[in-house]
Amino acid sequence: MQLYGLDFKSGMIFCKRESYELFFSILDIDFGKRVNAKVRGAHGRIQVFNVSLDGARCLTDFCVIGKNLLIGFLSQKNASNRIEHEGNKYIGYCDIDTEGECAELDPLVVLDGYDEQFLIEQYLGLMACENKVHQLSEPYSVLLTDFDQADKVLNALENNERTILALTKPEKAERFLNLCAAHNLLPGVVVDQSDQNRIRELKNLGFKSFVVTFSNNHRKDVETLRKVLGDSILIAKGISVLSAVGLVDGLIIDTPGRTGEFINQLLFSKVIRFYLQADDLDESLLKICSVLNLGVVCKAPIKIEYAKTYQISRMMDQTLELTYLDKYNTCKKLVLGSRVLDFEDKPAFHLVRHIKIREDGRSFYFYREG
Repeated sequence: MQLYGLDFKSGMIFCKRESYELFFSILDIDFGKRVNAKVRGAHGRIQVFNVSLDGARCLTDFCVIGKNLLIGFLSQKNASNRIEHEGNKYIGYCDIDTEGECAELDPLVVLDGYDEQFLIEQYLGLMACENKVHQLSEPYSVLLTDFDQADKVLNALENNERTILALTKPEKAERFLNLCAAHNLLPGVVVDQSDQNRIRELKNLGFKSFVVTFSNNHRKDVETLRKVLGDSILIAKGISVLSAVGLVDGLIIDTPGRTGEFINQLLFSKVIRFYLQADDLDESLLKICSVLNLGVVCKAPIKIEYAKTYQISRMMDQTLELTYLDKYNTCKKLVLGSRVLDFEDKPAFHLVRHIKIREDGRSFYFYREG
């Protein structure tokens, strides 16, 4: 493996290229290495790493995992980072323009020596720490409507809990806000990130939630909008996980088509709340949303009973197995298999506590599967 064109080794390294200067350090961390770098005078694309890995796969465009090895960027605060691959060769790049100044590059981690599931969990913990993710926001059902259809949508609603009614066109905004207040609903609006003045006006008018489409995958644009919106709910579309993590309340992803891609995305649910957007979410997709605590964006009123918690119990190839606790405190199992909608949902085993009183009066507790 090479880092910035040099052989991978611990320590601090300075190198001078034709058009820029680079200083980077490789530090020991739990379960691997962390690479920090600074660059001066760089403009355009820089190759961060180059490695050949048989049987590896990209979890996303910023993380690759192979046998007992994971390589991934932790943030996207200072550059645009991505991993490209052809065959068994994986190359990480960053695009940056420092304008002659010295700037930090986003950190990279290389974790190794453990199984895939463990490495992913460690990586997500490092990403959460790097982007100051302390707690994820609650998932919501976002119902899209124009003002003329709002009454029809409201009549079909069964439960207003965790529901946002979002205006697709910011017309008749004040009347829409009054309607939401009368039905105890969070008022939302669909906007484009480029219209900053209109977004500020809508926030001051009383909208509490914003579904925002970004035209560029730039984290600085998300940071700017977050300052404008303050503590309003921000659900973003059109940006990557690294641009959104720690800044948005939800990130809209496409309705799953290929199982592998969907499972890869779901692994990052520990650091960011995902939302599925579709005109019609069938029963199977709604079940997946309820177990994985995914938010939804749709036009038809729906009802989701979210699971209390879930945990990945097994992950291999194109299969993801989870155990979860539903709202009735029943432990169950969900398996996503060869196709996204092929899932198994059945009660998982649980332990029953038994008590035996000893002759001296002491209680002895033991557990059996039941």
